[in-house]
Amino acid sequence: LFGQCFQQLKNKNPDMFKVGTNVRAFRANYVGMGSIDAGGPYRDALENMCKELQSPALPLFMKCPNGRLELGENRNTYVPRPSSTSSFHLQLYKFVGKLFGLAMRSKSLLSLDLPSIVWKPLVSDIVTDSDVQAIDRVSWKTSEAIREHEEKVENKKMDVSIFDSTMRQFNFTVPGSDGKMKELIPNGG
Repeated sequence: LFGQCFQQLKNKNPDMFKVGTNVRAFRANYVGMGSIDAGGPYRDALENMCKELQSPALPLFMKCPNGRLELGENRNTYVPRPSSTSSFHLQLYKFVGKLFGLAMRSKSLLSLDLPSIVWKPLVSDIVTDSDVQAIDRVSWKTSEAIREHEEKVENKKMDVSIFDSTMRQFNFTVPGSDGKMKELIPNGG
C-alpha cells in the first residue's frame, strides 16, 4: 500500500499535503471491497502504510538495536535503516516526511513507533545521551567505558601509556543500527 501511494502521489504538487484539521489529502479506494471513503478507508490506508514502514517489507526502518537484542528500553521502536541511502530510498524518505507533515496538519496521527532520537531533531529538540542509551544500550556501555578511561587520564588518575595500552584492546569499529560494522576512525579495525 505504501508503494502504491508513493507511486500515485510522488509527482503531485506537494501543496496537496497542506490540509487543515480532519481534512484528507487523498481518497483511498480499496478495489473489490466496495468501500466509500468517508474517512474510514483513508485512516485504514494510513494505518496500513505505517505497519508496512515498520516491517521487513520496506527497506526504510528497522528495529532499534535494543529491540533486536531484546534488552534495555524502547525494544518496540524503529530507526531509519542506515544502509538505505540510494536516491530511490531518499525519495521514499521524502515521501514519509510528507506524510509526517500531513499528519501534523490534519491531526491524522501516524502509528509509527519512533524513539526520541528520531523525532527530537524533527521538532528542533536536543538529542541527549539518554536518547542514545535508550535505543542502543550495548554501544552506550562501550562508549561509557572509553569516556571513563579518558576522564582518568585527564584527571591524572591514569598514565597516558596505560590508557594507550588499555585502548589497544578496543576495536574502533561498531555495529551500526543495521548490524553492519562501521569504522569510527580510518583503519580503526
